[in-house]
Amino acid sequence: MRVFSQPERLLFAASSTIATAAAATERHRLLRVFKPLIGVSLAGTVARGWRRRQATDSVLLLGAVAGSTCGDVILQSPQALGDDAKASGNSLNSAALAFGVAHVCYQVCAWRQGARMHPGLLAVHGAGLVGLASQAARHDPRVLPAAAGYGGLVALTSVLGTSGLLGGQDKNTRFAAGSMLFLVSDALILLRRMYLQRRFPRAVAEIGVMSTYTLAQRLLVDGLDSSQ
Repeated sequence: MRVFSQPERLLFAASSTIATAAAATERHRLLRVFKPLIGVSLAGTVARGWRRRQATDSVLLLGAVAGSTCGDVILQSPQALGDDAKASGNSLNSAALAFGVAHVCYQVCAWRQGARMHPGLLAVHGAGLVGLASQAARHDPRVLPAAAGYGGLVALTSVLGTSGLLGGQDKNTRFAAGSMLFLVSDALILLRRMYLQRRFPRAVAEIGVMSTYTLAQRLLVDGLDSSQ
């Protein structure tokens, strides 16, 4: 099996599992160690196929992985997790910027491979984004830049991924599934931040966030990796 012949995939499976458990149990020190390893493992996948794909696509994929990893590191920083609301909000916006770079890289890579946006899906995703952003801003105005700006980029990635599946135009189901799961993961983060205070519901939400996030990253990289 490929997972046993490629050590970076074993690292991905192990780090994803441990990071998910650490997030659910609020073991932030453990999460700081293992969540960035998810990005390291994905970078290993990009490096393995470097010579078999166009250099631009390799750079874009590596940029996406690097941006996401930086965002993960920022989100687990003491400032992001501390009691200072202003520092926490600033960290969230900084992480959103890093993840935004990642999504731009995914979008350009997908566009180079023929992905295009369907106007109808763009309208549907846009309406959903407005709804979530307005709720987030009402709950905490500091998260509006992340919810609106970064949320828009996540929605565009999802539109690119799912548009090609209409009418059987595109067989890239991994990219489509990954783009949708990323959107679900970020929506769960907003819902958890706004409405969940008790420990058990938050733990369940964290499992959902981490499971969809890690699988989304795996599918996005694999779906856009032309060397496979």
